[in-house]
Amino acid sequence: MVEAASMMVDEQYNGLSSGYGKDAVVQLVRAFASEGLPVDPESWLRAYFVAGGDFRHADSINKLVTEMRSGVKHRVQSRYVDNIFQLISDRVQSRSSTVETLVP
Repeated sequence: MVEAASMMVDEQYNGLSSGYGKDAVVQLVRAFASEGLPVDPESWLRAYFVAGGDFRHADSINKLVTEMRSGVKHRVQSRYVDNIFQLISDRVQSRSSTVETLVP
């Protein structure tokens, strides 16, 4: 989740409540939900802050994830490929294997 949240942080320059920022948040949360992770605002906010997210945009993430949890269907444009969860997972695993080889 932290890796996905860092992708949200990359989009926060224009805000996360509309446009590309909203597209990124909604699509990433949907991707993780489809893999069985909960649509939980607190978990996503924790990951967002760990990734270096700005307090100014925390309300936007909280609002979007809360609405998604309650069943609101947000219309967004596709920002990422369909298998974004797998790509993020592979990226995290490759980083952890690199650390394991560097640390005896």
